[in-house]
Amino acid sequence: MKLFARVNTVRCIRDTIEAHYVHSTAETKPGPTLGACLNAAIKNPQLRVETQVYVLVNNKNALDFAMLTKHGVKNGYHQALNITKNTGTPVQYAGSTTGPGYNEKASPFQVSWSVRPKVPR
Repeated sequence: MKLFARVNTVRCIRDTIEAHYVHSTAETKPGPTLGACLNAAIKNPQLRVETQVYVLVNNKNALDFAMLTKHGVKNGYHQALNITKNTGTPVQYAGSTTGPGYNEKASPFQVSWSVRPKVPR
């Protein structure tokens, strides 16, 4: 499992961020890029992305992003330990990876996406 949360620019209250909890069939450890989902034996693993959009707020009672993105080993596998469970039944669809590198050419990676419909704060 690896986590992507694109927070590379200054954000403001009420902005949204999208967290990608990426699961791979390759035996790997979490890392900062999609490359963490690959290993020498499996160059085109099966990928599943659990996606959650969050609204940024200035509220001490709001969800803790550090807690939401915590990962560890559970049942022998790297896991996102605190994915939200109260944001609706995920909409599931097949797709591919995203990112600026795939705006002009197709991504070689197929992905099963699960996107939760409700947006927590």
